[in-house]
Amino acid sequence: MGYDYSDFYALAVRQITDKGRDIVYRSVDEGDYDTASGTVSSDTYTDYPIKALEVRPKFNQYTRLDPTINERFDKEFMIDAAVVTPRQKDIIIDGDIQYQIVKIAKTQPGDTIIYYNLRVKL
Repeated sequence: MGYDYSDFYALAVRQITDKGRDIVYRSVDEGDYDTASGTVSSDTYTDYPIKALEVRPKFNQYTRLDPTINERFDKEFMIDAAVVTPRQKDIIIDGDIQYQIVKIAKTQPGDTIIYYNLRVKL
């Protein structure tokens, strides 16, 4: 018998809802390649207004060795796992600033995904 994580999930959602802010999660579907014409159709975008809690990215001696990490401009957002399933090609729009998702970490005790932490950069 599995453990009931509903209290943990409720706590995470309450934190995101109470302390988070409205952002836009933009799902990107890449265009298809037409072999006959040699062209690629345009990407399509679907926007989802969601709540996200900005959390302080965890930097340590190992992340400092990664040249893709820029501590000054990287951000991390916590989002409810029930709202969207994030992908690295997707985009976060916070106000008028657009960020690319570069890392996705999930908090998943057992088989239940509670929330995602999204590392994003300009």
